[in-house]
Amino acid sequence: EEVLVALDVAVFLRLILDTTLATWGVVFAIVTGVTVGLRLLNQFLIRRFCKRAARSANEFDDYVAEFLRGTKTFFLVAVGLWIATQVPDIAAWLEQHSDTIVVVLFVIQGVFWFNRIFGLYLRKYRERNLEGNPAAVTTMQAVGFVGRLLVFTLGLLLILSNLGVEVTAQVASLGIGGIAVALAAQNI
Repeated sequence: EEVLVALDVAVFLRLILDTTLATWGVVFAIVTGVTVGLRLLNQFLIRRFCKRAARSANEFDDYVAEFLRGTKTFFLVAVGLWIATQVPDIAAWLEQHSDTIVVVLFVIQGVFWFNRIFGLYLRKYRERNLEGNPAAVTTMQAVGFVGRLLVFTLGLLLILSNLGVEVTAQVASLGIGGIAVALAAQNI
């Protein structure tokens, strides 16, 4: 019975995706190998930059370490998928859609990276200015919320655009909404 299930899966992959089971095995091996390798490299770099940040007064190390901590596994899988598509025997479907998949995952990862870096900047700003100017800290927190909301919205629009959804109306409504917010906030 297990042999029949394996044969059914092989037939399904060949008929639907025109890909042999051996090719999918190669793809899986490449994606897994690249993902594990990049995760190990990421962890090594995080440890190195954290040690360097503890010894130096320079904040650049803190930002690099925070940036690296924000790297998600799905992004590393997307890099592995992209590398796997460079192998000549990959199915046409995977080649056709891999660019869209990688772009979508890259945009999501970019939003995560921005969120981590911006969050670290806001924490450092709060620590430096809380006692001297609490009003500026409160204002910066509000600006931080709006900035994150803007980046998440732009990321969502980029993803939808890459998936083939027409986003012109959404972009226009964001422009009109921005004007409304600006007019409402001018007296604050």
